Amino acid sequence: MDFSPMDDGPWIELPEGAAFNTAPPTYDDIIAMSDLDGDPSVTTAKEHEMIALLSQVLGASPITN
Repeated sequence: MDFSPMDDGPWIELPEGAAFNTAPPTYDDIIAMSDLDGDPSVTTAKEHEMIALLSQVLGASPITN
């Protein structure tokens, strides 16, 4: 990979045609990211903690059940 020096640090050049979604993650995205045990049908206490943390850090609005 080529690194391009910039004022704020090295940057990796993107492959041609790369596309990225810059929209904030949805609640479903955060649920998927917080799946720690590999079983999306069960939400453990640790996963609830991860959902809360990711919601705060990534700016998504949590939905209460």
